[in-house]
Amino acid sequence: MIFVECRSDEVLVRSLGIPRREVVHASGKSGVCRRLERSRGSKGLVDEDPHSAQPPYTRSLVLVAATNDVKILRDPRRGNYLIVLCPRLEEWY
Repeated sequence: MIFVECRSDEVLVRSLGIPRREVVHASGKSGVCRRLERSRGSKGLVDEDPHSAQPPYTRSLVLVAATNDVKILRDPRRGNYLIVLCPRLEEWY
């Protein structure tokens, strides 16, 4: 299961081959983080939005990998991953 913020994120993950039935719209970054807090072994995709307030859940995550455009964070307790697009997907166009 992968939780996404919006339609643009869904288009991205679908283009990577993730089936529609595994993609769930979670209504924004805080919604993605809430869903991850309640699940195990799931993934989430969000924009970094560096100038916005960050959901509390992100403080419990550990940075696993980072490039200029993507960060991968892991929740060691739940086995979840959060993929963060930097700074935002819209900047990639």
